[in-house]
Amino acid sequence: MVTVRSNKDRLVNARTLRRGHLKLREAIASAPDLAAIYIEVPRGPKRTPRIARLELRTVGVGFELRALWSKKRLGEVHVTAVQAREAGTCPDGEEPLDWLLLTTFPVHTLDDAIRVVRAYTQRWLIERLHYTWKTGTCGVESSQLESFDALCKWATLHLSVAAHRQHILHLSRTQPELPADEIFARDEIDAALLLFKKHRKDAPALGSTPLLGTMVDIIARLGGYIGKSSGGPPGIKTFGRGMDRVADAAEVVAMLRANGHMPTSNDGFG
Repeated sequence: MVTVRSNKDRLVNARTLRRGHLKLREAIASAPDLAAIYIEVPRGPKRTPRIARLELRTVGVGFELRALWSKKRLGEVHVTAVQAREAGTCPDGEEPLDWLLLTTFPVHTLDDAIRVVRAYTQRWLIERLHYTWKTGTCGVESSQLESFDALCKWATLHLSVAAHRQHILHLSRTQPELPADEIFARDEIDAALLLFKKHRKDAPALGSTPLLGTMVDIIARLGGYIGKSSGGPPGIKTFGRGMDRVADAAEVVAMLRANGHMPTSNDGFG
C-alpha cells in the first residue's frame, strides 16, 4: 500500500468521473460524507494538543502522467482520494486539519477509509525514528566509515538503538503507568536511581521500581531535561543523553552486584 498526502489541486481524468475539467478538491467535495472519526492530535509548533473530529469522504480518481520536461504522455494512474477534514474541534486562531490522501489501497467500505487515515496518523513515528537514527542521538550521518560494508553494519546497529529508544519514549507517553521493569533491566533501573540520587535527595529508593513515565523523566533529567516547563515532555535528545549515562553506569552496577558489592540506597555515583 502506498499513501501520500496531496499538496496540489491536480486535474483529474475526465473519464474517471464522467465530468470534464474537474480538479481533485472539486471531485472530493462532490462526494458524500461517510462518517466522522476522532483522533488524538499531539502538540506541535503551532498546534494545540486535542481530540480532533475528522469528517471523511472518498472518491476514486485517475490522473494523467506526463514527463516533466517533454510533457510526453506516460499513461494513467488510478487511486482513491480520502479526505479527512476537521470540523468543530479546531481552536480559534489555528488552521483545521485537512488531509487529502491519495492511496493505492482498495477503499470499498468505511472501514477501509478509516484504515487509510489511521495509518497516515502514524507517519510521525516513522519521521521521529529517522530523526533519532540520523541526527537525534545516534548521529549515523556523521560516521566517517569509508567502506560500504562497514557503513551498513554501523547504520543497522544504530537503527536498532534508535528504534528501541523511540519505542520507550512513545510508551512513556501512551502508557506511563507501566512498571519500568517491563522495559528496563534491573541494572539499568538501579543505575539510573543511583545517578539521580546525586541530584535529588528525594529520588526513589534503590531497589524500587518506578512507573515508566517516572523512569523516563529521571533518565531525561540525567541528560539535561529540566521539566515540562521547558516545553513539554522529555524529548529524544535529553532522553538519549541520559540513556548513554545509564548504559555505562549499568555495567558498573552489574559488576558490583556480581561481586556482592552493590551500593545501598544511601549511596550514589555519577
